[in-house]
Amino acid sequence: MFTVFLLAVFLIPVIMLSALGGLWDNLLTWINIILAGLIATNYFEPFAIWIDSMIGTDYAWYSDLMAFWILFAGTMGLLRAVTDTISTVRVRFRKPVEVAGSIIFAALCGWTLVCLTTFSLHLAPLAVNSFGGAFQERPETNNMFFGTGPDFLWLSFAHRQSRPDSGPISVDEQHIFDPQGLFRLKYGLRRYRFEQLLGDKGKPPVE
Repeated sequence: MFTVFLLAVFLIPVIMLSALGGLWDNLLTWINIILAGLIATNYFEPFAIWIDSMIGTDYAWYSDLMAFWILFAGTMGLLRAVTDTISTVRVRFRKPVEVAGSIIFAALCGWTLVCLTTFSLHLAPLAVNSFGGAFQERPETNNMFFGTGPDFLWLSFAHRQSRPDSGPISVDEQHIFDPQGLFRLKYGLRRYRFEQLLGDKGKPPVE
């Protein structure tokens, strides 16, 4: 069932973008998804803390997931508005290039959304071994989405993009996403706590 869900996450944008967007539009959409994803990945934790300060800790188990997708959606909308304003003339290509490029970038958009979705599920209040053990700590044992490990791919990409171009990692470690590679372990332990503290009535405890 989980694989079917991820297939839907992949195929729905591929079909929609291939039908409605051209090569240039889908390229811009892909770039916007990546940028919005990186911003959400790097800033969801402080935003979640702010959310907790506004609404209290009753929903603290949900605030990380909420913060990630609110940031992603807001940033995506802003970037789309900016690119639509700047790129007022649609770039045209020869028909075969247009069709092939449209499909390729639509597929890249769908794949990036799969990566973001699987990454964000680590933040959700779920059991530690959800989705048939897909949340493994090591890439070689990851069986998520036909063994491709899209969550690992996004974690690695976000980490590389936040690293300084040169110099020791310790210099700017506070600005690097997941500098010690402990993200999966950290949120795995958080899901373990959630599972252990889950009340008898099925209501999540206050974190």
